[in-house]
Amino acid sequence: FEQIANFGGSPDNTSCSAKFEQAVFYWVPPTNINHQPDRVNVITLLQGQDSKVFTIASRDIAAGEELYKDYRKFSLPSWFKEFCRSKLLQDVESLGYELNPR
Repeated sequence: FEQIANFGGSPDNTSCSAKFEQAVFYWVPPTNINHQPDRVNVITLLQGQDSKVFTIASRDIAAGEELYKDYRKFSLPSWFKEFCRSKLLQDVESLGYELNPR
């Protein structure tokens, strides 16, 4: 369950489709994108009829630079957050708020 909590996420544009508002996407293989709100350099987008998720650069990324996004921007459904809590785990969106409260 820990892997599900750690790598369950939502594309940045999930709200564009009611079909996916309650969905959680499991990043396989893990994306190795870290949380750093001040250095965001990638976004994840849901695209196409086959519902594929793409990670794209949001600015130029230097060779060797880590990939960053703001975990607070995930839109995880409440059922997933409750599931993680029931297993005594923390979802990535909540982790983002813990690391960088607004």
